[in-house]
Amino acid sequence: MTHNTVQGIEATTLIAYAVSCGIDGLGVREALDAAVAHIRATAFQGYWSAKASVLERTQWILDETGRHALASGQVDMPRYALSVGRRS
Repeated sequence: MTHNTVQGIEATTLIAYAVSCGIDGLGVREALDAAVAHIRATAFQGYWSAKASVLERTQWILDETGRHALASGQVDMPRYALSVGRRS
């Protein structure tokens, strides 16, 4: 990712907001959900780049892990995300 691209700004905002939520006591899933909602609510920033949207990929993995958690009763989100990321 390069500076001042949509993906770069989405990625840094996502991480910073999620970490801030974690410091405030939210769990990983709740912090990531809050970060995604925050990015969706803010204005589009940065230059367009022909790369995958960090926001959409994050939302996709949250949806996938949510479905997996419902099916199995539990999910290790970081490991699941990495395994799915290797396949795509």
